[in-house]
Amino acid sequence: MANFLGGTVSIDDKLVSGAKGVVDWGLKDLRMGYLDGYLAASEVILSGDERHRYIIEVRNNTLVPLKIVVSVDGHDVIDGKPATPSKRRYIVGPKHSVNIAGYRTSTFRFGRIKDSYAVLKTGESSNVGVIGVAVFAPEGKNPWKSTIDEDELRIRDNDSPFQERFA
Repeated sequence: MANFLGGTVSIDDKLVSGAKGVVDWGLKDLRMGYLDGYLAASEVILSGDERHRYIIEVRNNTLVPLKIVVSVDGHDVIDGKPATPSKRRYIVGPKHSVNIAGYRTSTFRFGRIKDSYAVLKTGESSNVGVIGVAVFAPEGKNPWKSTIDEDELRIRDNDSPFQERFA
């Protein structure tokens, strides 16, 4: 992801920051909290305990909604099939996050390659241990823009969710 968007990655507060701060992501062990990690040759290495379940958290740090495609072991987390950037996506609102607890049919667990979802479902092991996060901004929106349109804020402040006013 960071290479695709031309950014670098860094680990801060046990979350990985990528794409020049557009998103932060990390793994949470359901028993112990965020996993520790380190950078090695521009790759993020995270270490978990065998058989522990974990979730993937992705935070949108921008003021625009982002479309996010996530893969584990080379498989899309929504349908469990081989991942591509054109797969169905999570929509993560501005300043919100999404927690992904597993494929639709199983949870994420650390384990041996031979016991991985990818190997058991497809016999393929080349991407086992790889977590991918692809991020897409809406067309025409700059996710790095750090200011809010003041005119839009004024309009929204004066809007009402109801057509009629209540007494």
